[in-house]
Amino acid sequence: MAVFNFILTLFSILFLLVLHEFGHFITARRLGVKVEEFGIGIPPRLFSFKFKDTLYSINLLPFGAFVKIPGLDEATDPEDYKFMMGKPIWQRALILLGGVVSFWIIGAIL
Repeated sequence: MAVFNFILTLFSILFLLVLHEFGHFITARRLGVKVEEFGIGIPPRLFSFKFKDTLYSINLLPFGAFVKIPGLDEATDPEDYKFMMGKPIWQRALILLGGVVSFWIIGAIL
């Protein structure tokens, strides 16, 4: 029974992490920001496929999730509106708040 509880807890936390990152992902996509990768788990990559310029991946270690948005950690042209840093500050704030808002939405639904 303890093993079942541990596995259930692990998958519940993973679900919440994926939901959080999905909030960032969907907000960025709706605002026209390019998303390079949406990953479940921590790399190395086990499985991936590309759909509409975004790589979706399932990774080996099931302890997290991530959204790779270009322009956050490397220099990009600030005038290029495909990248996050080219967006107005209110849109960048919405993208960052997307993860938290996804928790509020799921909390209201539950």
